[in-house]
Amino acid sequence: MSRGRGPLECGFRIADCGFFNPKSAIRNPQWKGAAVPLPLKGSVLLLVSWILVLLTALAATLARSAGVDFEAAARQEGEVRAGAIARSGADRMIAFLATAGPAPTGQPAWRDAADEFESVEFGAGSYTLYYVDPADGARRYGAREESSKLNLNVASQGMIEAVVDAVLSRARTSYYYDAVEYAAAIVDYRDSDSTPLEDGAEIEYYATLMPPYEPKNAAYESLAELLLVRGIDERLLWGEDTNRNGRLDASEDDGGARFPEDDADGELDPGLADFFTVYSYDVNESAAGATRIDLNQTSREALQEALGAYLSSDKIDAIDRQRRRGGFQTIGQLVDVQGLGMEDVQAVIDLVTTSSEEYLYGLVNVSAAPREVLDALPGFGEGTVDRLLEDRAARTEGLDTIGWTLEILNKDEFRSLAAFFTARSYQFEIAAVGELAHGATYRRVRAVVDLARLDSEGPRFLHLADETYLGPVFSSAEREARE
Repeated sequence: MSRGRGPLECGFRIADCGFFNPKSAIRNPQWKGAAVPLPLKGSVLLLVSWILVLLTALAATLARSAGVDFEAAARQEGEVRAGAIARSGADRMIAFLATAGPAPTGQPAWRDAADEFESVEFGAGSYTLYYVDPADGARRYGAREESSKLNLNVASQGMIEAVVDAVLSRARTSYYYDAVEYAAAIVDYRDSDSTPLEDGAEIEYYATLMPPYEPKNAAYESLAELLLVRGIDERLLWGEDTNRNGRLDASEDDGGARFPEDDADGELDPGLADFFTVYSYDVNESAAGATRIDLNQTSREALQEALGAYLSSDKIDAIDRQRRRGGFQTIGQLVDVQGLGMEDVQAVIDLVTTSSEEYLYGLVNVSAAPREVLDALPGFGEGTVDRLLEDRAARTEGLDTIGWTLEILNKDEFRSLAAFFTARSYQFEIAAVGELAHGATYRRVRAVVDLARLDSEGPRFLHLADETYLGPVFSSAEREARE
């Protein structure tokens, strides 16, 4: 028959419990020889102490975790606010571009206006809008015209080669391919056939890569696609300013000790992206917004109505005779019309066209393009680009049409070049950085906005990317100088 358990029995043999009190066994004969432990006062105290230690450690861990979570949430909130500030800056520029006219100097106010676009206070922080001027590598505050660049989808192989050659010559670093080979590969990647150009590259080359891929054989949709073209890397595409912050960082001027490879000459060398675009197109209308008259698809009466305020009847007759005899291949051929002087052509050049298309793709803004782009256009005589740039920088008015170039170019030059020219841009690149007050929290965005269809569709984003991963725009020294 089994024996009942005492009220303090631990449920194990004495040897298992590890405690035995002989006096209790004498006072309670029924427990004599039973497994009877003592009240575990010391053990309970020790156990409670350990539990308190564990609870304290757990509380500390939870507190630290909560602190980390709070800090992460605060950081994330700050980044969201900085991003909103950056986008607000971009919106401000879009509104400015939609309404702004030329600045008092004759140069558009959006190109370089630190008072308007550098460290503009907004809410709990500030925004800055900037770009790098390829002429000198300096940071400017404003937006840059896409039409100041050469359109990759329209430019000829020779034009592309000229720009690539200019970039390679300024880089003063070695590349595996030369300008001829790069240009051929760029064109091969966009053309619709699979036959490689001389010095070019088609599927036969790309199939040997790991992993292999096919060339696009269609128009470029972004400049980043150039990184898929044979031999083009980030250094060639972006230049020394691979983090695109508009300043020469120590890692960009150390002779290649760190990425990117550079020439350590103290200057910020440009890349292909400074001179190429895939977004530019013009609206086939005058600077005043009027529909241009097609020189080849019009009548004598229509010419009189459109141009009568600027030209005599005899001069309009001369244009009409040229139209009926063989027409005009480009508007530049107006300089060949008998009886028209250069001033006459200058007066009407923005009112006429030889295309029935609503949009004209790939024209170069002669009022904004850098030397490298102008040099790539066929038709300039020796020293003409120098004179053009000098005259453009000194002008206080008249840059809104290509007519001003007639004061520098001769007839042969204008006849050849007018077909490539515009004097405005509807697409703009906007780089914006938003910072909170202390400057440590920031967000960067880059956009290309199209204003060509502003009245019917409003501003359109052709490109929008977060560039925060590239790092800060301003160095700590620059931030301190602004405070």
